[in-house]
Amino acid sequence: MPALDTIRKRLAALEAKPDAQSLSGRIAELLPDIEQAIARGVSYAVISESLTASGISIAPATLKTYLYRLRSARRVATDNVKRKSAKKARP
Repeated sequence: MPALDTIRKRLAALEAKPDAQSLSGRIAELLPDIEQAIARGVSYAVISESLTASGISIAPATLKTYLYRLRSARRVATDNVKRKSAKKARP
């Protein structure tokens, strides 16, 4: 049976940021690293295996879906900023 100190440390480690508690939040935090791996030619299957081995269980197809959604959201946010800047630039 684990010592109380070990249990306390494990419980303290559970206190993560709210967005990091969800799977999508974790993937969002790792997005730059995942995109770098993809740019180097690492497959979604290998990335998925690595994430699963690290405690983030995700199937390659689910990973692709999350990346699509995150990239789309980023694109929309960027487009909105560009539109606001363009409106301000008009006389």
